[in-house]
Amino acid sequence: MLCRSMESHSLTTRPAGSVSVLMRVDGPAFRLGCLLAALGVYALRGSPTPDSPGWPEMLTGFLLLVAVGFSGAKSAVRLSFSTREGLWLSCGKILLFYGLSVSLLMAGIGGHGAGQVLRDILPFLFFLLPVFMVGHFQTRPGHVPYFLFAVIILGFVFALRSLLAFYPFSLLSAGFPAVSQELFYFANAPTVLFAALFLLGMSGEKIVNATRLKSIMPAMVVFALALVPLLAMAASTQRATLGGVVLYMGVLTLVALWKRPTKSVRLVLVMLLVVWACLPVLLEIMEILGRKNSLVGSNMRTQEALAVWDAVSDNPGHLLFGLGWGGSFHSPAVGGLSVNFTHSLLTSMLLKTGLVGLFLTCTYIFGLLSLLSKLLLKRPVLALALAAPVLIDMFLYASFKSLDFGLILLLIPVYQFYLKGLGDPKAHA
Repeated sequence: MLCRSMESHSLTTRPAGSVSVLMRVDGPAFRLGCLLAALGVYALRGSPTPDSPGWPEMLTGFLLLVAVGFSGAKSAVRLSFSTREGLWLSCGKILLFYGLSVSLLMAGIGGHGAGQVLRDILPFLFFLLPVFMVGHFQTRPGHVPYFLFAVIILGFVFALRSLLAFYPFSLLSAGFPAVSQELFYFANAPTVLFAALFLLGMSGEKIVNATRLKSIMPAMVVFALALVPLLAMAASTQRATLGGVVLYMGVLTLVALWKRPTKSVRLVLVMLLVVWACLPVLLEIMEILGRKNSLVGSNMRTQEALAVWDAVSDNPGHLLFGLGWGGSFHSPAVGGLSVNFTHSLLTSMLLKTGLVGLFLTCTYIFGLLSLLSKLLLKRPVLALALAAPVLIDMFLYASFKSLDFGLILLLIPVYQFYLKGLGDPKAHA
């Protein structure tokens, strides 16, 4: 009561202009600003998988903590088995408790180094970013478009930074730090694939909806922007992501032909024209990818999964609860060396958290993907652009350990709130 009276008094004694300024920067708006600032620092100076974290990572982490705030942390640890909360959120909270208790205990029993444990816990918290932040967007669904735009910009900037390795003296280097020898894998970031897919989908959507020739020009601008992340992925010869791009374009074209067959003809014609104009480049990329496929095949993903199983199945405790954070195994994917990472979210969680943690992880992901399936018929461009990096990182790439993966997952439930705010009664998390 005292706090309320003091707050009321302070508001009544301030000029009206100061009150409006205070309201603009307080609460959810302030947390959104911190989140966007964190993504800005991360995009321009950070990296998805730094070997030697520095001030950009520390500043990004601090801003994320402020963005989550006490309310987000309190909500994340408050268990509620209400059906309104949703399967994914309930399992995410249980997984958070499990990871910060049982998996830490297993790490202590295994005597794993503090540095290796920390390098596993931070990606684990990124993975559960929706658990910490979904409540903020639930109260302010109007913030979702700003967050979506920021994630697209993040992927675009990472694509630009990845191209510095190939064009270090170009104008792209202006304003960016020099490329170091660390394995940053900018082009591997899930946000790069998401940016490429979303921009491609938006350009196709604008072409289909265009009413005259002049209105097609914005679609060409968006398509030109999509070429930056596409070039970044092609330069790093990523077979899974480029295959995802082809599949994404094919599925969206079929959807467009099914929904609006007459207007979709122009989209097919534009696509054929682009393929014809870029045919030499496309053939060269296909040749490089084919050569890589003949050399490395599936990068021993199956053998890696079997090696993880061998590492945990020798002991019932390890099988149920994993080796704990910081646990390592001899990976055939890197020549049998002892490493503490795998190239799949599922095998990584099996190694670190055992069958119990793997079950919770699969339930958490399944709940989020079920939300995504509801978005498919309403926003196929966005839904498929979100699905591709999630599925690829679940099975093929190690970039699930980056902040980007958590950002992609966070977009899934918060967009449901945005649709509900637009008047869609079926949109819910």
